Amino acid sequence: MSPSKSAQPSIMKTIVACVIAAASAFAVAALLFVVFFRSDSATDNAKVADDAISVSDALGSADPSDTLITGFVFIGENRTILCSARNRDDPPFCEGSVIDLENLDPTRIDLVVPEDVTSPEGSSRSQPAYSRNEVTVLGSYRFGTLTVRELLG
Repeated sequence: MSPSKSAQPSIMKTIVACVIAAASAFAVAALLFVVFFRSDSATDNAKVADDAISVSDALGSADPSDTLITGFVFIGENRTILCSARNRDDPPFCEGSVIDLENLDPTRIDLVVPEDVTSPEGSSRSQPAYSRNEVTVLGSYRFGTLTVRELLG
């Protein structure tokens, strides 16, 4: 037995309402997923100072003249780098574009020096020191390395 003609519009309205409700629920779930799980939500990008350029922009530059570059400093055992971003882990790690730094005076930076980490096997490993905030450095940039003349902040 088929539904009467008067019942068909109410069934159609119910189906349309269910489809709209399902689409709305899916849209809200997708929005919440993007807001809470997007990859850049756990990354701090360096806020570039006035008259400075980002680490990424410096990598594309062929101009060896004095350049102001803003980023986060990380100082390891064998290398000092300026990063365009860092993650929000504790301690943070460099992310994004990287430039090597030469002649940087680490005593002029507000550095955080994490404690050494001991592995389950008992070996100790140093975590790199890192700048608490972005820094802007002035220097000559060439082939992925910035020779620092002055630390501006």
